[in-house]
Amino acid sequence: MIELVKTYEVRGYMQDGPFRLLFESNPQPMWVFAEETLEFLAVNEAAIRHYGYTRSEFMKMTVSEMRPQSELPSFLEYRSQLTLAFMEFGAATQWRHRTKDGTIIDVECKGATVRYCERPARLIIIEDITERKKTADRLRETADNFQVLFETAFEGIAIHQDGCLLSVNPAFAAMLGLCVDECSGKSILNFIAPESHVQVLTHIRTVSAHPVEFSILRGDGTRLRSIGTVRPIRFHGNNASLLWVRDISERVFSGFADWLRQPVLPDVQ
Repeated sequence: MIELVKTYEVRGYMQDGPFRLLFESNPQPMWVFAEETLEFLAVNEAAIRHYGYTRSEFMKMTVSEMRPQSELPSFLEYRSQLTLAFMEFGAATQWRHRTKDGTIIDVECKGATVRYCERPARLIIIEDITERKKTADRLRETADNFQVLFETAFEGIAIHQDGCLLSVNPAFAAMLGLCVDECSGKSILNFIAPESHVQVLTHIRTVSAHPVEFSILRGDGTRLRSIGTVRPIRFHGNNASLLWVRDISERVFSGFADWLRQPVLPDVQ
């Protein structure tokens, strides 16, 4: 629509003809306002439906009144700093608007400089991005919560792709007796005892949710008995796997100590 505006303006169709048809039938809210006074000169049906004002109510208002009071100073400052080049290219900007019932919505606006009724004006196309921003906020919150869990979990957590470690948490690095940076980018098999390679590789390839016991090979060459599970995840937009590892060496040692404390049975004659 923005790309067609200049053609319609040159041909004198800003008030009727093809421009009026495209303007009124566009499913996105659109309006035209005067550059000098900021008063509305035209609004389409989509804007009327979306914002709740009648056409006559719009015509008595300015675009400044569509904004929450808290955003008015920044809007007026933005208007005062607009350059001709910026206005010509119609770069998208994000704002908050207020509908007739007082609801605050997030919007993305794209505009073009036009002449309307022989007056310098701006044609604005509006996209309501409220739900998109809410979704982005929820995803960001989920990512932040995951990061907190990842960093503070007592169990070791490693994210890998085809066996290559992409990220490990401090607990996983501590199990290995290493720092986090010494683990990332390495093959997970570097930290698995040779006798456990086959079962760990099988577990990784099948992404089995069933726990598997295996021996970790620590940086100093000692072994640590552990149990782990694998879950498929998305990491930075790519498929990956999350390995959750728990140290069970104490449990194994305790079981062995209990066995040693059992009384020796007498020989049966």
